[in-house]
Amino acid sequence: MRSLLPWVAPLVSIALAGACGRFDGETGAPPDGGTGAVGEAGPADGPAVVDDAGAAKDSSTEDAPADAFVSNDATPLRTYRYIWVLPLPTRAALSSIAAGDSLCGANLPPGLGVTKAQARLVGSTRRACQSGGCSTGAAEHVDWPLGAATEYRRTDGLVVGTTNEKGIFAGGVSASIGNSNTVYAFTGLANGNTWMTGDTCNDWSSTAATDFGQAGYTGPTYVAPSQPFGAFVWECNQTAAIYCVETP
Repeated sequence: MRSLLPWVAPLVSIALAGACGRFDGETGAPPDGGTGAVGEAGPADGPAVVDDAGAAKDSSTEDAPADAFVSNDATPLRTYRYIWVLPLPTRAALSSIAAGDSLCGANLPPGLGVTKAQARLVGSTRRACQSGGCSTGAAEHVDWPLGAATEYRRTDGLVVGTTNEKGIFAGGVSASIGNSNTVYAFTGLANGNTWMTGDTCNDWSSTAATDFGQAGYTGPTYVAPSQPFGAFVWECNQTAAIYCVETP
């Protein structure tokens, strides 16, 4: 038996070296025009959001849309976002687009995981389209909060619609954003479904009855293309609402 040992030892060493080499080489992947009294509307929902930039990807997320919301372990949670109606506490509370963003951020829907939101307003610092329907593409946007080819839902889960590749609801919406036909939202979007900037109450700084801002209907009767977003101009002293949009 002792005479076999010189042969056995090299064979064991070769086997171990081969096994180690295999493991070392593997990688692990672990009104149409009109006025009216302002009523009430409610907020929106969604799970926790993690910025996609630098997020680790594995086989479970490779096919997910680029702006899909993901958890800390990169597991896709949902690919839709939320949009809701926020009644203004006073007209003076909306003094600028930045003020609108702050209002939306301070009134996130509870219990739904939404962590960021912006006001769906246009003015000197925010633009949807520079030409009708963004004819040259999404590059016309300036700080625009709606995502491209993204489904939006109300806080009760009802699907409002899906934006096109330019980040606009070009064909209108399938359901209203709010529940009341007597709640109107300032938007600044021109009538005609162009998604271009219209009247904006002097960039939302004016509360004068002699100035005007573009507004839309939030209720279920008005879902045709321009009705929810730029149906009519309204006096800037009106205490209306705004649309808030969840952002990643």
